[in-house]
Amino acid sequence: MLKKYRLKKRALVLPLILIALLYAVLHKQEPMTLTHSHYSTMLPDLTLPLQERLEARGVTKGDSVFIRIFKEEGVLELWMRPHRQANACPATDAAGQPDDTTATNTTGQTGITPATAPTGQSSASSAEFRLFAVYPICAMSGTLGPKLKQGDKQAPEGFYAVGLRQFNPNSRFHLSFNIGYPNSYDRAHGRTGDFIMVHGNCVSAGCFAMTDRYIEEIYGLAEAALLSGQPFFRIHIFPFRLDRENLERHADSVWAEFWQMLKPGYDYFEQYKTPPDIIVRDKKYLLSGNSED
Repeated sequence: MLKKYRLKKRALVLPLILIALLYAVLHKQEPMTLTHSHYSTMLPDLTLPLQERLEARGVTKGDSVFIRIFKEEGVLELWMRPHRQANACPATDAAGQPDDTTATNTTGQTGITPATAPTGQSSASSAEFRLFAVYPICAMSGTLGPKLKQGDKQAPEGFYAVGLRQFNPNSRFHLSFNIGYPNSYDRAHGRTGDFIMVHGNCVSAGCFAMTDRYIEEIYGLAEAALLSGQPFFRIHIFPFRLDRENLERHADSVWAEFWQMLKPGYDYFEQYKTPPDIIVRDKKYLLSGNSED
């Protein structure tokens, strides 16, 4: 009787195993580039060696970096600019380290990043950043919208800057760098909190947590850029891609007006592939040279 039961059990289990194997074959994950509609540039697979991917994108360790984070998609974009392009348009990298991401720029206004934005298409194109990699964020707490106060477990949104002294190679979260929250805009609105990081260890309470492998790569490339002469790098954090469709989808949000204010900075980089100079005036983010109130 027991023998018959075992035979029947095997008869039931074997087809399930075969189905599972067939599914695995049909859905095998081949090494491939990202196919997300927003990434028109074909990117090397993150499983490939770093040096191979750098060569494929025409950049080297030590080239300037720029980071964008999109919370809804849960991704961190790392952009790089070859030194040969940076030398063609040196004004796009500001002189001087940010202390708390606040500085006085050439307009005399309080600025987040005191760089001079390109004044025309030819200047901008000579200093273009190129997308190097898109990393999935391993853990992130909170919802869409900016951070308001200490302990709200909310991840910030806005324009920030990172210098060498914001790096921590001895972090208890493997490796980390402080994004510079609160910046001058946050402080103007009475927002509190500190130690908001991009770090490893895949645990978040208001930070952007990566896997240890990914933070090693991001940290290493960003640190190399600063040690090679980039005074600081910018990190722009958005709730989602600020295109018309997404803004309309979130038009009823209490943060809709705030996101509209972030849109010019988003649009500028989308057009010129170099981050704009952002200033804070009358408690608002503005592009440098913008005469609006």
